[in-house]
Amino acid sequence: MARGLWKIPYPADGPEVQPGIVIAPLVGFDRQGFRLGYGGGFFDRTLARLAPRPLVIGLGYASSALDTIFPQPHDIGMDWIVTDEGPPQRFLRDRHATSADAGVSRPLT
Repeated sequence: MARGLWKIPYPADGPEVQPGIVIAPLVGFDRQGFRLGYGGGFFDRTLARLAPRPLVIGLGYASSALDTIFPQPHDIGMDWIVTDEGPPQRFLRDRHATSADAGVSRPLT
């Protein structure tokens, strides 16, 4: 492992892997399934490069829900959000969409 931005370790060499599922930590999240992370943009940049896009599950506290995070064009929404309260939320999403693609995410009811 090598140390990157903010001394976060990352694999320096070895075979490239293609994950089928990515679990992303949530500092906050909105009703459209977009997340606030820790400010490095690692998850969004990684997800933008992966093809096919893996299933993306955000994991956080229900108390961190916001009306909107004001997603930027590069933000990529979660497919599922799991919190400490209630059932997981699923979002209908184009597997290659970002927030720049209007209307790509809505809660599944």
